[in-house]
Amino acid sequence: MNIDRDDPNRNYFLNLFRNIVKKDDGYCLQKVYEEDENGNIRQTDVSKSNRYENQYSKNCYRCTYSNNKSCLLRTKLEGCSENNFIPFDWVGNCDAYSPIYPLRIIKSEKEMIDFIEIVKTFFECPEEYESYFGFKRKWDEETGEILETTKEYYDRGGRFNNIPDKFPCVIYFGIVDFNGERMSNKKLNWIYVGEES
Repeated sequence: MNIDRDDPNRNYFLNLFRNIVKKDDGYCLQKVYEEDENGNIRQTDVSKSNRYENQYSKNCYRCTYSNNKSCLLRTKLEGCSENNFIPFDWVGNCDAYSPIYPLRIIKSEKEMIDFIEIVKTFFECPEEYESYFGFKRKWDEETGEILETTKEYYDRGGRFNNIPDKFPCVIYFGIVDFNGERMSNKKLNWIYVGEES
């Protein structure tokens, strides 16, 4: 795809718009457009030749790298602080797209803890996140800084009051709807589907 040299979005295409590409050692940013010898904007050969699994299916609001405002992976790859706002539409194709769906099968307590960790970006603040799953991590009373990860809390024997106690189960994560948008339903429901003991 070529873009006219006088396009008002010239700077965006050349300097801001990037693909997120999977490499052997992680992810990197890839330039999508470049300037040709006539000053027109054309797609780079490397971008054209890449095949992207999520090219047509991604919904950034549902992705685990989203905080509902920006792409946290793009922020990290740019070397920015987490307070920087890098909009979703600055990302073209994305190999890192990792969606969360409202219904999910959880087969073990370990899978449940993994799920709890990856959905923390779906909450506005740590207090809301902890309240949703029914736990409270150690924190510094002077600075308000959380002093342990969810996994560290669990590994030291911490419990979660609002999660199933039998597995496998199907959970309904009400913060994401079936269209991939984030909702205000702050309830976690589950249906036990394993055999009764």
